[in-house]
Amino acid sequence: MSAALAEHCGPATLDLGCGTGESTITRATADPSRLVIGIDRSSARLDRHRPVPANARLVRANIDDVLATARAAEWTLDEALVLYPNPYPKSGQQSRRLYGRPALFDLLAVARTIVVRTNWAVYAHEFAIAVEAAGGPSVTPQRWAPATATSAFERKYLAAGHALWAVVVDQSGRAGSPDRATTATPSPIARAR
Repeated sequence: MSAALAEHCGPATLDLGCGTGESTITRATADPSRLVIGIDRSSARLDRHRPVPANARLVRANIDDVLATARAAEWTLDEALVLYPNPYPKSGQQSRRLYGRPALFDLLAVARTIVVRTNWAVYAHEFAIAVEAAGGPSVTPQRWAPATATSAFERKYLAAGHALWAVVVDQSGRAGSPDRATTATPSPIARAR
């Protein structure tokens, strides 16, 4: 990944938890000047992808490890996508959510823009609260109604009539962005009201 980023002269996106890579391929196809790297821990999911454009990579890796490496290597990403992550809905699972782990600080340190989409309003609101608690900008989750789905989960939730939510963390205008986050561990976030 480091070599691909070093060789690339245009914008770059990490697609975290990309599953089969459909969202990675969709993003890369929409912007051929952009390098899009899809990360997923499941080789079974990644093995189901269709052909990948030249400006896309699919990598089997742990998201936390990738983000820690990205921060240590001082990567600067234009965008990070977190599309329909496993929300770990039980209250005892909050520390497994991306915003409940130290990886959130690494994500804030390397990405100018973070886009989160989910069908679970609680996840969207808690992500927004955690970003601000971690020193990021104040953000408000918004209802999301895409014209076309970018992943199998988005298509499934649209077909089922679920309300979709988006959280867009834009750090591009902030002083020191993107590398200004602290290294403390975020505290578990209480259920958003």
